[in-house]
Amino acid sequence: MALVGREDQLTICRDAVQESRGAFAAVLVGAPGVGKTSLLRAVTAAAARAGRQVLATTGLPGGAGVPMGNLADLLGMALPSILPELPGLQADALRTTFRLASAPAVNDELLVALATMNAMRALCANRPVVVAIDDAQWMDRDSERLLTVLVNWLRDLPIGWMLTVRSGYETAGLSGTVLHDLGRDAITVTVSPLDDVSLYQVIAERFPGPWRGTLISRIVALSGGNPYAAVELARETVASGGYDAPVAMVPPSLTVSLNARLRRLKPTAGKAARLVALVAQPDRRLLRKILGPGADDAIDQAFRAGVLHDADTEGHLALTHPLLAEIVQRSMTWSDRRSAHRALADGVDDADEAAGHLAQSTDDPDDAISLSVWDAAWRMSQRGIQAGAAALGEAALRLTPADPERTLWRRRTELLDLLEKAGELDKALRLADLWLADKPPDDGRIRGRLTFYRGLMETDILTSNRLVAQAVDQLWGDRSSQTHAAALQGYRLLGQWRVEEAQPFIERATQLAGAGVPDEVRRWVGAVCGAAASVALDPQAGDLLREAMRQPGADRMWVSVLCPEMELAFWHLGRGEVTEAGNLFDRVRGNVERSNEAISSFHIEWGTLILDYMAGRWDQVEARASSLLRYAFVFREIAATDRVLVETVLAAVRGRATEARRLVPAALAAVAAGDLVTGVFLRSHAAHLELSIGDPPAAVDWLDPVAAQMRGRAYSDVLILGVECDLIEGYARVGRTAEAEERLAWLRTTADRLEHPLGRLAGSRCAAVLALARGDPRAALTELDPMLPEARRSEVPLEKGRFLLTFGSAQRRARLRRAAAASIDEAIEVFAGLGAQAWAAQARAERAKLAHLSDGTLTPTEQRIADLVRLGRTNAEIATTLLLREKTVEGNLTRIYRKLCIRGRKDLIRMHR
Repeated sequence: MALVGREDQLTICRDAVQESRGAFAAVLVGAPGVGKTSLLRAVTAAAARAGRQVLATTGLPGGAGVPMGNLADLLGMALPSILPELPGLQADALRTTFRLASAPAVNDELLVALATMNAMRALCANRPVVVAIDDAQWMDRDSERLLTVLVNWLRDLPIGWMLTVRSGYETAGLSGTVLHDLGRDAITVTVSPLDDVSLYQVIAERFPGPWRGTLISRIVALSGGNPYAAVELARETVASGGYDAPVAMVPPSLTVSLNARLRRLKPTAGKAARLVALVAQPDRRLLRKILGPGADDAIDQAFRAGVLHDADTEGHLALTHPLLAEIVQRSMTWSDRRSAHRALADGVDDADEAAGHLAQSTDDPDDAISLSVWDAAWRMSQRGIQAGAAALGEAALRLTPADPERTLWRRRTELLDLLEKAGELDKALRLADLWLADKPPDDGRIRGRLTFYRGLMETDILTSNRLVAQAVDQLWGDRSSQTHAAALQGYRLLGQWRVEEAQPFIERATQLAGAGVPDEVRRWVGAVCGAAASVALDPQAGDLLREAMRQPGADRMWVSVLCPEMELAFWHLGRGEVTEAGNLFDRVRGNVERSNEAISSFHIEWGTLILDYMAGRWDQVEARASSLLRYAFVFREIAATDRVLVETVLAAVRGRATEARRLVPAALAAVAAGDLVTGVFLRSHAAHLELSIGDPPAAVDWLDPVAAQMRGRAYSDVLILGVECDLIEGYARVGRTAEAEERLAWLRTTADRLEHPLGRLAGSRCAAVLALARGDPRAALTELDPMLPEARRSEVPLEKGRFLLTFGSAQRRARLRRAAAASIDEAIEVFAGLGAQAWAAQARAERAKLAHLSDGTLTPTEQRIADLVRLGRTNAEIATTLLLREKTVEGNLTRIYRKLCIRGRKDLIRMHR
């Protein structure tokens, strides 16, 4: 049937599909029933005709979908052809997630995400892909979270994202992600109400009449421009009174209209519609199993009534519009819903899906049912389907009898764990507060675990610290948890620069980590001790971390990223040893892929982002930033801070002055109270920007307020060394040389004591800047010359570029012009490769000071004189040969030496050789 009244929107969307050669998105926004689905189907049909592969799914309202149901629907038809092209572990992950494998396996979200990413890449290798998602606001949360990550990961591929969402949902979820992350390659198409002429056409095509004129006019008027409402009104009118009915049959709402329509179905057909509304992928086989011999007749009647249709060629059924599913569910009585879920629990093949239906079939506490549902929630969590696991966990808790009380309280604490993994922080926070106020048993475990989770989810740093500290005391009956919590609290305080407060917790964890404490907890304590040694500038910190790595339990860490491997990776990264850090991150990532901790996935991605930043892969950082935050569903507030931090850092180091100057004050205002470290990072990059554009006083103004807090911390965090160096350079360049010298002395002494390669390199650069500020370029070269090979080998290109720029500046001021030009040109190349626009501009300005002297272009006369010099002729002989005065030859030679950046005749002859 032709699309009516949407020609303009159809053209916009079709052009987006046909003209795009890379990633793009179109989000169709409008009210329920306004025609988004019809427009989407028309666009995807055109895309298919144009040779694109269309992957389609529809969001299921009311939580009826199984976990990953939408992802399975999208990939279902294509999956058999692409599984052989995936690595074995990833192929197995998809088989397990989509119930294609009989053997159980443990997946996590990152592994499934990587598998899906590679599956999409395999599909795109054959032809461009369109991902079409109808009613995206109703997607199951696990599929939505995974696809949200993939938007950025796959933006280099020819994938079109075509989504429909209800008005008001366009900035949330997957639709908000594609609009933000694809930027100029994304469009929003507002699907507005149809005009009267178009509505007449819509009604006439479906119900050809003949209509009585005033009757159809009334239907059009009542529909308010909504084609779905118009069709439903017309359908009800014709069914009740025919085309010449005296009045339009207008039910109080479309829900009532649909109920009237459903009541005209035979009981079995109505039941079929209700079952379809509650199952993710219903088919005839399932309905036959539940409804018996009359199932096919019931389905056929529902087809004729326009209630059901074929969802695909695989035999799956669906209601004719997603809105119908919502209305069907709302129209069901509790008795009908309970009966349907009970039948589905017996009918579906998957045990975990059956447990979900079983949980919805009763409100009465039941030991056996609650245990079954709880086990299903645990298995789902092990597969990395955290939102589904949390939903089942809540259902299991609701069905758990109050007696015995200990089981109820234990499940409450375990549910908080599931909610945290699923990113349900608001709910977890409310429940933790509620249960703590409900007088939990003070048995050294229950209250302590409730307080511990409450503290972890608290966004105020000081309150969070207080609660986790309380939890350490309250966990006296659970030594393993108490040891882990004490170590975690010490680690968190180290990261907040509260070293003195951290030490008692670290000592307590060390004392507790004896017999009876699992190996993995002892490994974690070793990691924290190594981290503390690193903060204390202990040269043995690396050895301590490597010793902790050798302890057993690496594959059983309670939280995969809380391990010595991760801490050693950051230790190497702070030293500029990017390759070593990357190898360790890869090792941790392997453990994360075998775990089910979403927070681990988030932190390994954050660590990789920092690694990419230091390695100079800034384009990857910019692309990864959004996807990183899609992992941050566990700690949203921290993720929001991190996102602001990443955006600000990139704007500053890339030299986007206007953007950075806008972001920094707003970001500082949003920094949580007590978060000194984030404040320092933000100020440091504002200062970095000012240095890069040649305004040292402004840089000092940014860093002076935190100079005292930074004292002695240059080696305590991955990025703080650069902050300290910027402060030293700023002081030197504004004339505060005594302060610069004092901080530099400590920086260099500590670098030597720690045998810190990046510290030594940065220290020599800062010493040279100080020498240049004092007008002594020869002293600057003395500092830089010995470190030049180390600078060129550095795996931190920003430091390499700044070193070369300082070196070139010193050479220029020492009148080593040719060498200066080479050094500065090398610096320009490094900065350009990074995308550090302001630093590159500063280097080019420095190079311009040499341009008229060192471009090497000689006049014809100068070239002839140079050639004769290279042949060994004296000035007198050259003058006689060229018929010039000898003084003219001497003047030309002076200009030649300047242009070629050489010192004299011998250098000119040597150049020829």
